[in-house]
Amino acid sequence: MEIYNQKIQFSGDVEFSAQKMYLKEEKIAILLIAFSGNHGCGSGGNKNSSFMKTAIAASMCLTINHGVILDLSRLTYKFGDSILQVLELPLKIKKGHFPYIILVSETCRAGLLSLVSTFGVQEVYSFSSAREECIKELARRVQLTSSGKAE
Repeated sequence: MEIYNQKIQFSGDVEFSAQKMYLKEEKIAILLIAFSGNHGCGSGGNKNSSFMKTAIAASMCLTINHGVILDLSRLTYKFGDSILQVLELPLKIKKGHFPYIILVSETCRAGLLSLVSTFGVQEVYSFSSAREECIKELARRVQLTSSGKAE
């Protein structure tokens, strides 16, 4: 696997970076979009969600990729609705089925699972807490999508 670092980082409550991974054997390009820091609670997080949406849109337009991992494992999130727009953006940009997984940790898992459950969209998103598992699963989904056997 080759990783091409296309890191753009901004300082503030939330920091952002993007990396393109190329899995040579599978011939698959995966975009890893990572956020770290503290997403504010309630409407206090709105500015952070706006920043995150802008960063995701810019990253997805800069590079061709077959799938996206949204890495929130170093982001602290407890509650607030605005982050739901962040979660849905990669799917909106690609207009339909697109291999996409959200990497989480204990710092954000409970809040995100509660949010998607509250809005009844838990089936839309895939969450994982292991980066290597995310990469393998995303590669599997890309291959299924490419062969016309989308899940």
